[in-house]
Parts: sequence; C-alpha cells; structure tokens
Amino acid sequence: MDKIIRILIIVFILGSCSKKEEFNIDKYKIVFLYGNWTTIDLLTGNLKIDHLGLQYKDKINFSNEEKLKIIKSFNKYGMGKKMNEVWCLDENSFMPPCNDEIWIYYNNKIQSKLVINFNYTINTFQWHNQEYRIVSFRNDINKLLENNRDFKRALDTLQKFQKQKKAIFL
Repeated sequence: MDKIIRILIIVFILGSCSKKEEFNIDKYKIVFLYGNWTTIDLLTGNLKIDHLGLQYKDKINFSNEEKLKIIKSFNKYGMGKKMNEVWCLDENSFMPPCNDEIWIYYNNKIQSKLVINFNYTINTFQWHNQEYRIVSFRNDINKLLENNRDFKRALDTLQKFQKQKKAIFL
C-alpha cells in the first residue's frame, strides 16, 4: 500500500510539472482575420480592412471583461500549444472560400496559423479533438466581436463601401 501511495505522489508531481502554455501578454499576440479582408489584433484592438481598394484602419476598444474572455478562451481551448498550420475546412465549400484565420505569435514569431471555413461544423463530443478546440476558440471570438460596438461600426463601413462599389459596376 505504501508503494502505491509513493507511485501516486510521483505521478501527481510529474503531472503538475507538465508544461501547459497559459496566456502571457508579454509573449503572445493573437491576430484574427475575419473573413478574407478584416484583420484585428485582439490585444491592441488595431483593425485593418483591405478590400476592393478600401484601406481602412481603426481601433476597436475592448473592455477589460472582453480581454479577459479572450484570454480565458485561449487557455480553455489550449491555444498556447504549438500547432503550426491547421485547416478546418467544410468539405462542401465552393471557391473562393470565405475563411476566418487565427494567427498566434509567440515571442514575435508565428507559432500557429489556424484557418477555419465559415461553414465548418464541429462534433461537440470531440472535446480533445484539435479542430473542436480551434473552432470553439474562433466561435468565442466571433461572439465577442459581434457584440462589440466598434467592430459593428467597422463592418458597417465595409458594407457601405461594398454597396457603393457595386453601384459603380452596375
């Protein structure tokens, strides 16, 4: 019995020493490419739209609560783990694809480039599945952005520009 307790203690100690990359503001940078033409730095709030000749820069103000939600989601879904390049594509997509991308930088070097198709669905029973975690993280970011007043304003600007361009071509 004493031997079993020693083994359990060793396993517990070794398990607690495993390297789990928690978010560190000094080391990580998260860039979110919403659709094919909107880029947002999720920590600084810098937003850039580059579409059909429109080059628009702005700043999205994230509340401390919103920043905390991003960090919690980052940690919850293990985004600190190096993944290189991962594509989560819907097999029924048509060209050109409309994708979101998440670029995770660690010490100013790209650690992971995650590409997620808009229509990609996930199986909720696959918690440990890498694609599930990536898509869930993207979904959390999308929810946060959809409720952000500054982001909505930037998308309105893009939509007005697209309507103007469409009117010119008709």
